[in-house]
Amino acid sequence: MSTPLRKAMEIGLPYLQSPLDDMHSFFWTALWTVMCNKVKTSEEEWEALIMGNTDERDRAVDGILYRGTFAEDYSLLLRDMSPLLKDWQQDLLKPLNQDWAIAWKSVKDREVEEKLLVFHYFALRGILEFAKLIKKHEPRLTSTIHPTDSGTSDPQTTFGFCPIPVFADPAVTLDPSIIYSQTAFGTPVDISSIGQTDAPDYRAMCTHPSVGSTKFLEDCDSAWDLCECLLHASLGWLSCYMRGYMHRDVNTLSILKIDQGPKKRAPFSTRSVHSLLSISSEAHTTTGETSAKSCADESASSSDGLGFLDNCFAHLKVEEDTYWDDLLKALDDQATRTQVSGKQAASDKYIRQQDVAAMAKELEEIIRDLGITTECKAIISNFEIVAKIDASYFDPEMHDEEVSGVPAFMSTPLRKAMEIGLPYLQSPLDDMHSFFWTALWCALGNEEMSEKEDEWETRLEGSIDERDRTMHEILHQETFEEEHCSLLRGMSPLLRDWERNLLTLNGDWEVAWKSVKDRKVEEKLLVFHCFAFRGILEVVKLVAKHKPRLTSTANTN
Repeated sequence: MSTPLRKAMEIGLPYLQSPLDDMHSFFWTALWTVMCNKVKTSEEEWEALIMGNTDERDRAVDGILYRGTFAEDYSLLLRDMSPLLKDWQQDLLKPLNQDWAIAWKSVKDREVEEKLLVFHYFALRGILEFAKLIKKHEPRLTSTIHPTDSGTSDPQTTFGFCPIPVFADPAVTLDPSIIYSQTAFGTPVDISSIGQTDAPDYRAMCTHPSVGSTKFLEDCDSAWDLCECLLHASLGWLSCYMRGYMHRDVNTLSILKIDQGPKKRAPFSTRSVHSLLSISSEAHTTTGETSAKSCADESASSSDGLGFLDNCFAHLKVEEDTYWDDLLKALDDQATRTQVSGKQAASDKYIRQQDVAAMAKELEEIIRDLGITTECKAIISNFEIVAKIDASYFDPEMHDEEVSGVPAFMSTPLRKAMEIGLPYLQSPLDDMHSFFWTALWCALGNEEMSEKEDEWETRLEGSIDERDRTMHEILHQETFEEEHCSLLRGMSPLLRDWERNLLTLNGDWEVAWKSVKDRKVEEKLLVFHCFAFRGILEVVKLVAKHKPRLTSTANTN
């Protein structure tokens, strides 16, 4: 954010955002990207300051851009970009700020069309000045391009500024096994291996089939409308998880309601769950799938142990009505076999696998009973900071436990760890809490918001303690005044139940994680899988429980 906008937000003052604020946001985005690139070396201190308050952020800019020299151990990207960033701040934004103050003062109390003209002028001028800045620095920047191994910096795939197709390059051959014309609740298509020779970070190569224009959840017109959107987004989260990725950034901007929806999509199913039920940590592939052989315990590597489950999984028919019975029976038989052989630890693993499979089955049944078919009302998006959930996720050398997300929507333990700079391993439970905070935020942030609700929304952006106090005040006051919006009144009983469910999940997570914290990776993965499925299952059960009341309210509105 620009400094004036951020200060207004922090102290709760009204503020009219203008094109100038977006020009500042471009600058901060560029600086942030330079600091957070994958080849950064000694910039962590600056990065932490940029995430701080307004004064800390401004001090960080001065330290980054206006030191006498750049240390040799700083990244090439930072050294290359610093002259442009200095010009951007001094020769572009500073004059724009001064001219904006004069121009806006001259029209502030005049006709709307004059205000609009000032907006248009600074929108065009801001982009024009930036284009001139790029042109000025182009000779130096292009001379510092570091060639790739293939000796070219040309992209392998061409995208437009606002691409509607998944691919703009007709030479790319699409994977026939993926239905690109449909959306599976926002599950991303991973194209990192298509047409790429030295592929970039896989997260940068995830894209969505187009679903047309979208809205934010604050535009939902009833509590049931909001619940349906949250439900569809949570199923998108689980679809992504079953492909081997954890989102880690659930918030109001990453869940989008499909405008003029719903749209057709592939039927939701949890029948790929057996690909997650891996005991061998080496069995996870780059797509998050597992081989059937990995479903046998390492300690049961004899043909008797490995061959049994391998054979059962190989004969599973996803489309058959007997899929769930066959899967659960195979896991039950294997648990019994390991118990008989005295391998209690291995038996515990198979029992936990049974729990995951049973929850996946129950989830599919409730989804069917709720009438969720092939129509999608909302998607989950913004997969830029997803994490691949495999053995490397638990390896300190591979995963530095850097946290991700928006503070206002983070779980309390995650947010505390971020604020005091402690390492933290994000889990599916953290994303479950983010869904709750997103739901509460959207119940408040609609166009019917009262003065009191506006105050609550501001306080939800405050400190951890202030956020928790505000949540309790919202959900646990004895009565709701008539002046409070219908969306909040409709959502409050469900949100109270949701909060209680999360408290139970917290306690069970602590017990489960403590039991595997110092054990093998495959056991940790199974705990992750358990709480991923259980968290979404609890949300779906809540929606099913409250559906009669919510739909009747929606019909009367």
